[in-house]
Amino acid sequence: MTLRDPALHEFGAGHFEQLAAHLKDHNYRLFAEGGRIHLVCAGLHLEAADPFQLFEQLMATQPKNVDPSHAFYLGYELAKAVTALTLGKEYRQDESLDWGHLTVAEQCHRRLRRADAG
Repeated sequence: MTLRDPALHEFGAGHFEQLAAHLKDHNYRLFAEGGRIHLVCAGLHLEAADPFQLFEQLMATQPKNVDPSHAFYLGYELAKAVTALTLGKEYRQDESLDWGHLTVAEQCHRRLRRADAG
């Protein structure tokens, strides 16, 4: 077992700005690339190496869709993203980091909660 993934997928410079320009919804997409965490939604691209700074940037935009449970979810995903950056792992939002045979499948609790409410 090794910590680092053999090759990381990178979108490259300018991709996240283009994505933000084309998105129509305010659902946050998180990416870990180039030593930074990127948060993207309609018309918004924020980035930082530190997840706390990224969350502060997000809160400075005064989002209307970040309630306590969403903030907890974002914190969990930001922690996974910074772990992936630190260890050279591929990060995919709402998926487990790949640890080979030690990987524990991750359930999307946010989707489950919505299904229970409906």
